[in-house]
Amino acid sequence: MENRNKRFAQYIPMKETLEALLKDLIVWQECTKSVDDASAHDLNDVSDGSVYKSNSLFMESGISLKLILYQDAFEIVNPLGSAKKKYKILRVYFTLASFDPFYRAIVENVQLLLLCREVDFKYFGHINVFSTMLSDIKELETNGLVISGHVVKATVFCIAGDNLGSHNIGGFTEDFSASTYFCRYCLVTRSELHDFQKCAPPRTVQKYKEAVEEVQAGALTESRGLKFDSLFNSLTYFHVCQPGLPPCIVHDVFEGIVAYDLAIYIKYFVKVKKFFTYSQLNRRIRQFSYQGSDAASSPSEVVEKRVKIGGQATENWSLLRLLPVIIGEKITDTDDPVWQLTVQLKELVEFICAPRISLSLKMFCLMFSLWSIWRQEKRCFLIINSIQRTITLSTIQL
Repeated sequence: MENRNKRFAQYIPMKETLEALLKDLIVWQECTKSVDDASAHDLNDVSDGSVYKSNSLFMESGISLKLILYQDAFEIVNPLGSAKKKYKILRVYFTLASFDPFYRAIVENVQLLLLCREVDFKYFGHINVFSTMLSDIKELETNGLVISGHVVKATVFCIAGDNLGSHNIGGFTEDFSASTYFCRYCLVTRSELHDFQKCAPPRTVQKYKEAVEEVQAGALTESRGLKFDSLFNSLTYFHVCQPGLPPCIVHDVFEGIVAYDLAIYIKYFVKVKKFFTYSQLNRRIRQFSYQGSDAASSPSEVVEKRVKIGGQATENWSLLRLLPVIIGEKITDTDDPVWQLTVQLKELVEFICAPRISLSLKMFCLMFSLWSIWRQEKRCFLIINSIQRTITLSTIQL
């Protein structure tokens, strides 16, 4: 109680939730199945990646659960009204990477872990809000649970979320627009961002510790974009720089790069090349015969005066993927560099979203796609910038 205002967080004990889950036969079978070695030459799931394979707990012969935490904040009232942010709530969920990706994505398999008003979270801080949850995870790392005579241990595999939340969890700066060091994956500076000839060094556990020591020494409030040591680094088998804070494809790709870049490309097609009009495009979007899952995520109409495509993530994905079919016959010059850039962006997104990637083709395809897009963006920049000088092409960061 502070100034007669109640401040509290609600935590749902993880150990009890896991015990209840593992009593289900299907869940038990999913969590105890062996990893398929047949995919040794493919990237099919998180278990094929280096972060998973470098985790000593996951490599032990016993049963271990791979926890995927998810944190986000949401409004429970009108986000545009006078009460905005007053009732904004931080939520933490978890699911199991042991599940098949299909089951992992089902809402019923995502378990609520913690709720706290955002203003209360900022007031009390990480230690007071997360300490009980972390104590449970440490107990799972050390002693585990006993289920049907088997010892089942668990630890955090990764913590998913948007960029703001992930930087807050990791102790990184949240000032993306002004901070010199703004990336949680590498030590690129703002002045080096557009220098494609230079490769910034990645953030490592050792470099993270060095920055923490500089901050804790008291001379700096921030060192290389780091403000404090993440509480989650106290876990035995997890560190935010393993990396443990993956990018969010929804925010970074579909509501970021695709939303902004596709709006610029379409404006170029309408205003400069005059391939079609906004009315023609929107009429075709409305009248297109969407089938299967596309019917539930059909693209939104494109508004001329907006700087980004206004749809949700799946709608923007559908628009990019289906654009050549919806409006392709209107593109009278298929060698146009901006149209080629659009096609290459579509191919790169398909590569990112592919359910399985062959290791023999992975690096070649990825690097070729990125190089091609960079080359086309340099060719297209002056053309597009002449349409609207205040808009510049987004930089793709993977």
